[in-house]
Amino acid sequence: MEADAVYFVFFRNDLPQVAFALFEKNNKIILPNFYPLYSGIWLNGSLEKLSLRDDFIKSISELKKIYKCIKISVPPDIQDLRAFIWNGFDVELRYTYLKNISAENYKRNVLKNYRKANNEYDFEFIKSGLNDELWEGHVKQLSSIGFKNSNLISLRRWLIELEMVNLITTFRIGIKSKGYQGSGIVLLDKRWKNAGFLLSHVPKTEYVSLTNAFLHVQINNWLSDNKFESIDYLGANTKSIADFKSRFNPQLKSYFIVTISISRAKKILLWFKNISKNSLNYVFSV
Repeated sequence: MEADAVYFVFFRNDLPQVAFALFEKNNKIILPNFYPLYSGIWLNGSLEKLSLRDDFIKSISELKKIYKCIKISVPPDIQDLRAFIWNGFDVELRYTYLKNISAENYKRNVLKNYRKANNEYDFEFIKSGLNDELWEGHVKQLSSIGFKNSNLISLRRWLIELEMVNLITTFRIGIKSKGYQGSGIVLLDKRWKNAGFLLSHVPKTEYVSLTNAFLHVQINNWLSDNKFESIDYLGANTKSIADFKSRFNPQLKSYFIVTISISRAKKILLWFKNISKNSLNYVFSV
């Protein structure tokens, strides 16, 4: 989905308190794709601090004056949603899995399959670019669950752009005597030492269980070697997918999608209310 990135900073007494990095299209704040990637929200401290909570409420109120519709995926580390609720947003509960990279505990069958892949077969784990061979596997998988060709074209363009600025890494799994067995695409946030498991593709062969175990454990090992601290499996809302991801012993975490639609009449009313207030101490910058 084509959209423009927009940035807002809410200041109090010339100091930044709240910041947003969001996506805009047709006077709406949107979530630009189907991944449960979180919207950019920065807070200068904890919402337990009443002054910051009030600044957060005001900053969300300012967004409402600009856009006719707002949809934000709130990061899991923000669990106090009252600023959104008090601004009239609808709240939808979602779940994801997070794993501490240093926690190398896995379900018994995962460890068994990983050791078998390591000791009995010539499995290879290779850091690779998103080439045609790897992408073809992901296309087949995504097409089988209903993705349209136009969406897949946009998705690959997006992934290539992320790869060009070193925000994703692709890993190829193979067996020396048998060739390609699967791949994984990982989103990298080096600043905060977090990773996100965007996509994996493992063909349904006799080696599928071995490949899945080898892929996930080796990615965890690679992230550990490169000083990452956690990985987000990016979604645990579909039972079959959640059951699969639970094999790697991550922690279940909640996050929220918040939405609001504002009618033209309501926007005019908000504008009149705004100009009647003295806002000298608060500045909302774009």
